[in-house]
Amino acid sequence: MQRRENYLYVGMDLHKDTHTAVLVNCWNEKLDAIVIENKPSEFNKLAKKVARCLEQQKEEIALVDCEIERMLRYFDYKLTTIPGVNIAIASKLIAEIGDIRRFPSADKLARMQELRQ
Repeated sequence: MQRRENYLYVGMDLHKDTHTAVLVNCWNEKLDAIVIENKPSEFNKLAKKVARCLEQQKEEIALVDCEIERMLRYFDYKLTTIPGVNIAIASKLIAEIGDIRRFPSADKLARMQELRQ
């Protein structure tokens, strides 16, 4: 299954003389707007600009992933040793739970989660 972070969405606003392409990420944040002339030769330029923007987004996500991984090593919880728990899930668990050592047992942790729902 593809992660939604791997997608870049492009919306086109078509006009007589120009077209405006708006690039947004999966969180609907505007990344860029590209205006091209209404000529067939310009669409190739648009495709190249979109590809460059996508590569830039991938690089930024990779940097964030590296920083999250570095922070996970600081906490030393070993969550990623659990089958099916990757860096993204481990970081979400830490963000949700906080310091897991404050729970004396798995039952106490489960009860805290029940109260939050």
